[in-house]
Amino acid sequence: MDFDFSREEALFRDSVREFGERYIKPHWVDLDEGRYSLLDLIPRLAEHGLVGLTLSSKYGGSEGSFLMAAIAAEELAYADPSLAVPVYFLLETAWPFIVQRYAKDSVKEEVLTRLTKGEAWIGIASTEPQGGSDVAGERTEAKLVNGKWLLTGEKNMVTGVSIALRLPYGGGFVTITRTGPLEAKHRAITTMLFMVKRNGGVVNTGFETRDYEEWGGRRGGIPTGYLRLNGAPVDPEFVLGEVNNGFKIAMEASMWPGR
Repeated sequence: MDFDFSREEALFRDSVREFGERYIKPHWVDLDEGRYSLLDLIPRLAEHGLVGLTLSSKYGGSEGSFLMAAIAAEELAYADPSLAVPVYFLLETAWPFIVQRYAKDSVKEEVLTRLTKGEAWIGIASTEPQGGSDVAGERTEAKLVNGKWLLTGEKNMVTGVSIALRLPYGGGFVTITRTGPLEAKHRAITTMLFMVKRNGGVVNTGFETRDYEEWGGRRGGIPTGYLRLNGAPVDPEFVLGEVNNGFKIAMEASMWPGR
């Protein structure tokens, strides 16, 4: 078997390496210490085709392979030992791909086209206080009230909420919710895209968030915090896949980079 990179993959590797040397390596200490913001790098990452690398060109993506995503993550990590940039890159490789696969066309057109321009974020809200990433045991409830899903619960260790709130369009989080009784376990799990900002950058209602102060990581790098949902609204069109069939999506997503 031939394990060498193709010419295209080798050229891509070299271009990402050059990008990291030029735009990331000189700033990684300041990024980790909070004196330099990831928000300053996101537009450059987007210009270089690294945001939404695996997405369709229909939405502004580069249609790159997951091997290319792995190459890019490795090269970005060489330039940024704090890992803020490669973690951001991997999140924006994995979860937008899941949105592209399972969201309705109108949602993909609205959100993914903004993401590939560096104007929006798509993250993951899975972990909860009582059980880590126990997807079948999720307790965040989603109830359909007057034509909208209202989310109630708390997600912990959510990466990038404060980043999303500071981006022009904002974006959202693939949120794993319970749409049936706890006893139903995986048969009552639904994934939906909860938007923290929409409609030209208007902040959504029904949620609270705050970044954690973490050992070994700084807020200026890639912040992690909690997302407390208090009847946060989600339009039905933002459900990913089918209601009560989200466990399969979550399990599939756990195999992609960035989980």
